[in-house]
Amino acid sequence: MQACNAVTELEKAQALGHASVEELIAADANAALRAQHVAAARAYQSSTHAIERKTEAACKHGLTPDQISWVEPPFDAPVRITAADVVAAREAGFEVQLGTAEHRLELIGRWWWTLTRPGWTSAESSAGNFATKAEAWADAVRALRDDPSLGSTAKAAEEPRLWVAMVEHVECPGARLAVFFQKEEPVDAEIYARYAATTKPTELDIAGLFDLSFEASVDSETARALVTYANAQVEGDLGAISSPAAVDLTRGWLNPGQLAILEKYASGQFSYLARSESEEELRSSVARCGDGVLRFLMTEISSAEDCSSGDQARARIEIAISQLQSVLGAVQDIPEWTPKDGHDLILNAGS
Repeated sequence: MQACNAVTELEKAQALGHASVEELIAADANAALRAQHVAAARAYQSSTHAIERKTEAACKHGLTPDQISWVEPPFDAPVRITAADVVAAREAGFEVQLGTAEHRLELIGRWWWTLTRPGWTSAESSAGNFATKAEAWADAVRALRDDPSLGSTAKAAEEPRLWVAMVEHVECPGARLAVFFQKEEPVDAEIYARYAATTKPTELDIAGLFDLSFEASVDSETARALVTYANAQVEGDLGAISSPAAVDLTRGWLNPGQLAILEKYASGQFSYLARSESEEELRSSVARCGDGVLRFLMTEISSAEDCSSGDQARARIEIAISQLQSVLGAVQDIPEWTPKDGHDLILNAGS
C-alpha cells in the first residue's frame, strides 16, 4: 500500500511539471510562504508604524498620506525552499501529520510536524498549527535551518548509548528503571527479560524509554553526576554501590492481593510456604501437601493471574478469601503442618 501511495504522489508531481515529490512539496511550501508574507505585508499597511511612515514620506515629497498606498514592511521575504531542503528534513526524521477523527475535534483537518530522535519521545510543532500540508513542511524546513544539529542523527547511532527504561507493574504501584549501554534502542523483549525471574511480560508496562547519553550531552550536571558515579564504582568511594543489592525473589511474582492472601493464610499455620525460595518451590510444596484448603487457595491465585484486568483478579481473590474464611472458621485449631511424606494431614475444603 505504501508503494502504491508513493507512486501516486510521484505521478501527481510529474503531472504538475515537477521532477520529484520533494520538488512539488518545495513548490507548495514556497507558495504558502509567499501567501503568508503578502498577507502580513497587507496587514502591516494599516498599522500605526506604517501610517507614521506614510505621513513622513508624504510630508517629504509634498503629498497627502492617502496618496501613498504601500510601504515596504520591516520584515524580510521568506527564504526560498528547494527540493534538497525537503530531502534533508525527511532524512533528519521530520514527518508531517494530518489531524483525523482519531485526534481531538479541534485538530481534525489541521497539520503539524513531528521529529523523532534518539533519546526523545518526540519533538514537534504545536499540534494543529498549520492549515495546509505545505505550511507544515515549510516550518519543518525552517526548524532544521535554525538548528542544523537536528539533522545529525547518523553519528549518534554509531556509538553505544546509555538507555534507561521506566517499567511499571500493572498491579503494584511505583516504577523501576532498567539501564542498557548499547548502540540500538532496546526492544520490549530485552526490557521484559530484565524482570523475567519474578514477573511475566503481561504484568508489565513500559512507561518510558530515555536516552541518558543525550541528556548528558546537553546537561553538564547530568554528565558530571555520571562520571562521578562511575569513578566511585572503580575507586570504591564511600556511598558507591559496591555490589548489587540483594533482591527477595521469593514473592516477587505475587501481586499485592495474592501476597496478602499468602501472608494471611500461609504465614501462620502454613509458614513453611513463606520460606519457599522460588515460585516453583512454593507450588511444589503446595502440590505435596494434601490440604484441600491450600489447593483451593493456589487454584484461585492461578486463575486470578489469568484475568484480563486487575479488577477481575481482585474480585476473584476477594471471593476466594470469603470462601476460605468460611472454611478456616471451622478449623482454627489446625497445627502448623510439617512435611513428612506428604500424607500426614489432609483436609477437605469442599467444593
